[in-house]
This record gives sequence, structure tokens and C-alpha cells, in this order.
Amino acid sequence: TFFSRLCYCYACNVLLKTKLNEYECLIENFFYLIRIFFPMFLISFIIPTIYIIPISDLYRRFFVVVFILIYLVSWVVLTPYKNIFYLNARKIKNKDLQERLSKLFIDNGIKRYELYYWDSSRSNDNNAMISGFFKRYLFISSSIF
Repeated sequence: TFFSRLCYCYACNVLLKTKLNEYECLIENFFYLIRIFFPMFLISFIIPTIYIIPISDLYRRFFVVVFILIYLVSWVVLTPYKNIFYLNARKIKNKDLQERLSKLFIDNGIKRYELYYWDSSRSNDNNAMISGFFKRYLFISSSIF
């Protein structure tokens, strides 16, 4: 995953003639992947640890299922806040842009989202994503604007 993302990032930066060189692509992707995949590393450590604890097999399976459920629920609920933190996303405060996006949502029958953007000027990362379970969030990279 890391090397395919690195190759993709570098190829896009070459094609788009952005400001990132090979080393900056490596560093940017390394820290991105560490933040995203750290919880998976945690799971791959905790579940085998539960299996070596000297308890009955029934309790062991129970603890594994409970851990996975807690992890999945917290992942779903906390993902928007994780995106805000990792991307350093900011709320879109431009009234004209908010109105245009709201009209676009209404015209297409889309429920209302909290609107956020992140600065992607260094890498020209043209991307958008939605997130949220109870409250919906729309994240748009600044390069799209």
C-alpha cells in the first residue's frame, strides 16, 4: 500500500508539475499512512495478545468480539474528527460558496453536510470525501476550488 501510494503521488506530482520532489512525496505519504494504518497495526497486535492470555476459550472469543465491535464503532463515529485533525481541515465560511453548494445539494436530493476544506496547494491534491454517521461532513481539497 505504501509503495503504490508513493508511486501514485510522485507520478501525479510529475504530471501536474507540483512543488513536491521524491523525498517530500515519501515523507508526506509515510506520515499519512502511519496515521491511517496505525489503528490497524494496533488491532493486529491486540487480538493475538488476547489469544495468549491464559483464560478459557469462551472468554477469549468474547473479548476479541467486544474489542472488534468497540474498535469499529469508534472508527465510524470518530472518522470525521480524525479527518478534521489529520487534514487540518477548516470550515468553509464563504457564504457564496455555501449557497452554491446548498443549491447543488437541494437540486440533487442530497442531505445537508457540514462543509470543510483542507489546503492542498502544495501537492495539487484534487480530492473530496464525505464522512460521518450521525452528522454528515463533506471535505473538499482547496485545489478543487
